[in-house]
Amino acid sequence: MNKIQFIVGAVAVAASATVMAQGQFTASNATGAKPKIFGTDGVTGITGAGYLVEILAKVGGANVVVVPAFNVTLTGANAGLFSKGVQSVAGVPSGPVDLTVRAWDVSSGATFAASSINGSVTFSHTLSDPSAVPPGVPSAIGSTMPSFKLSVIPEPSTYALAALGLGGLLLFRRK
Repeated sequence: MNKIQFIVGAVAVAASATVMAQGQFTASNATGAKPKIFGTDGVTGITGAGYLVEILAKVGGANVVVVPAFNVTLTGANAGLFSKGVQSVAGVPSGPVDLTVRAWDVSSGATFAASSINGSVTFSHTLSDPSAVPPGVPSAIGSTMPSFKLSVIPEPSTYALAALGLGGLLLFRRK
């Protein structure tokens, strides 16, 4: 084996190790300060099949789904809280990463983008190195995620109706 083959092999091993690296976090807001996801009233925690939540991580400038959409099943005082266990973020061995938790009302759209009632929060979180921390020990996102509420996003037709109404008022005012 000559030096060039050795160098190419070492670079390939290093590159594959970077790609295979996975930092970990506990996907839970049910710890620490217990920040909740609220419905549109800003007071009632979301629960049941009518809502979906997913967690994304920014990896290499793009948002990657880390925890696919799930229903929040906790009720009563725990509504708006979830616990999805230890999750891995491929391509980020450890250290800071931007996580986004987003939720939506499925009655207003099947996906986050299609829903007119949705909300999200993005925050920086430090991933644990799985080789240095036993599984299950990494810190949860609960201590870094603020509470947020689902927001109603007006449809374009709402703006059109408002503009027509305002135009009508201006027209009658001139007479």
